[in-house]
Amino acid sequence: MRITLALIAALGLAACSGNSTTGSTDGAKAAPAATTPDASAAATPPAAPAAPAAMAAIDGPATGKWKTTVMVNGRAMPSAEVCVDKLVDFSEAQKLQQQAGTTCSEVTQHREGDVLTVHSACTLAGGRKTVSDIKVTGDFKSSYTTEMHTVSDPPVVPGKPASDITVKSERVGDCDAK
Repeated sequence: MRITLALIAALGLAACSGNSTTGSTDGAKAAPAATTPDASAAATPPAAPAAPAAMAAIDGPATGKWKTTVMVNGRAMPSAEVCVDKLVDFSEAQKLQQQAGTTCSEVTQHREGDVLTVHSACTLAGGRKTVSDIKVTGDFKSSYTTEMHTVSDPPVVPGKPASDITVKSERVGDCDAK
């Protein structure tokens, strides 16, 4: 079963699709959609807040096979190999975020070299409010790491309003033939 692995891209990229208040203003690039036959819902950390706003100037991951490892609050999740095989324009991703009912009242970003920092305050469908601080490092061609600290109200896990998620992605080759 092929599923879209939007979370991996969303952690560092979808939240970056808000209005850029600082940093570069290069032309916007398309971000690839990620698909995998191996990712399980149990290994998927909580969804990242999305920012349905203007496109940002950021390159997405190169097409190919990526090995992705996820840590949620210090706990390792099973790794997954993800095939990034289709480019998705940020405006298309934003429409999906809006259709999911996510609205963001604040999104700021700053890019310096291979480090992108993002701050967002969003309301998810169902009314959960989230405030996230995201740091993405890497070149998106061979590897990148996304570190995200999110505070949710109400908490995703009762009594624990904050979560820390780290996603490490490394390009390991071309996608397998279909």
